[in-house]
Amino acid sequence: VIVTGSNDRVPHGLWMRKFKRSDGDESMEQGNRVEAKLIPIKGIGAKDSDFLRALCDAANETGKYGAFENEVVKTVIQHKWETYIRRMFMKSLYLDIAMVLFLTLDVLFYKNDYVGTPDIVSTILSIITLALWMYFARDEFNQLRVAKTFWDHFLDFWNLLDAASLSTILVAYILRFIGEDKWSIPWFAISLPFAYLNTLYFMQGFEESGQLVRMILGILTGIGSFMIILLVCMIGFAFAFYILYNADGAAGNYDSAGPVISGSEAPVVDEPYGMDTPFMSLFAGFLLLLGDFNVDEFDASLSYGLTLTLFVIFMFFINIVMLNLLIAIMGDIFDRIQENAKAEFMFARAGIVLEFEAMMSASAKGNKDWFPTWLQVLVPTQGAEGTETTDWVGRVRALKESLDRVRAEVTEDVQETKTILNKELQESKTKINALTEMLEENERANQKLYNMMEAMIAKFNLAAKVQAVPNAPPPPPPKSPRSDDDEGMFSDDDDDDDDDDSEDEDVEQRRDPNVRKKTLFGFGK
Repeated sequence: VIVTGSNDRVPHGLWMRKFKRSDGDESMEQGNRVEAKLIPIKGIGAKDSDFLRALCDAANETGKYGAFENEVVKTVIQHKWETYIRRMFMKSLYLDIAMVLFLTLDVLFYKNDYVGTPDIVSTILSIITLALWMYFARDEFNQLRVAKTFWDHFLDFWNLLDAASLSTILVAYILRFIGEDKWSIPWFAISLPFAYLNTLYFMQGFEESGQLVRMILGILTGIGSFMIILLVCMIGFAFAFYILYNADGAAGNYDSAGPVISGSEAPVVDEPYGMDTPFMSLFAGFLLLLGDFNVDEFDASLSYGLTLTLFVIFMFFINIVMLNLLIAIMGDIFDRIQENAKAEFMFARAGIVLEFEAMMSASAKGNKDWFPTWLQVLVPTQGAEGTETTDWVGRVRALKESLDRVRAEVTEDVQETKTILNKELQESKTKINALTEMLEENERANQKLYNMMEAMIAKFNLAAKVQAVPNAPPPPPPKSPRSDDDEGMFSDDDDDDDDDDSEDEDVEQRRDPNVRKKTLFGFGK
């Protein structure tokens, strides 16, 4: 993948200008086919962009680094690294190696009678080391100045290690210059491990060593809780052994190793190592973890049987169970980190980019080639040679990649089947909708015909009724409402009148045959 920046979204002739030969020959050698792409996020690599910092903060809080395998994220980091960060990083790396080297030579040759180093050589080594120390102290001060808070800066492991290295070196040289060599030597002894460990920070900038450094940090972080449990158990057994060896009734029958000097009567007593003080008993407990013990020394304890019993329990529970569990936990952490090794490495490199960007001046950040508006990318087309990697990426990673390939194939087949089914369902739905519309249209026509037939039947019934009774008197007016008392008075007469009307109507129908015929076909009463 090749990345470059531009201030235009679609710059004309960008890649031709970039790959044009210096001698003016515009011909290009045959190579892999590539495809030009654009990162469609304006200002993602600009100087005021917080994209990488927000991503790193989220990864630190969640402990998940999968986002750094995203192609857009890798493109942004690659552009910043190749454009300007790598040059600054390599400069700091060379200076750090020089400082550690001169510090080591200064400590080894200072007032060394065996080597016979002249004082002027030690003075020159000290001056060079302090000059390099001032360069890194200035960088540390600049990082602290742009940090959000004092504590946020030193919560980072590498900033804390860098501060420890610089401070111990400074204290050691101050004690040397005031003539306190007795105290300066221990401080130099403390500063050397810090200085050498600090070089691991720069190893994060390279892919192979960076993955290993991230692996070490991940394992140390992952076994933290287990180490507390192991330490608690070890302390309990160490103090138990201490009181058994130092009780008033202890035998104290230690084996003699013979006199100190030939002919002397003062023998060397072979006491159990580390059981003279509580602090040293903790160290003796650590030695038990490593298998350093002598069963013959159990006779010097208050109870040989109890000491032996505690020893057996310690060896089984601590050395067999817990240490093997520790190895299993570390193996699990290794597989988990190795599965995301590339993402872990990109996260580490992103942290380096952010740290060096924070120390850049305002004029440097104004460089549009370093901080462009758009990022343009050339990527190999699918199937180009060299697009696959054969690096070993762990058993879990290999299994995951195999499963991903199978999943991709199955997903493609399922998607194709889904497309066919969706097409068929859409066609069926269209046909059903057409049939539904036809049925609705038929129903509306039937309803209209039904309404017409009801209207015609109503007309025929009315005409038949009028023809059957041509001289029928108009219908009587509606009766006025009556009270309950009136109803009792006239109820019998009304019933008689109704009966008379029914009888007259029946007689009329029997006399007129036309009325009977119409009644038979439903057009009359």
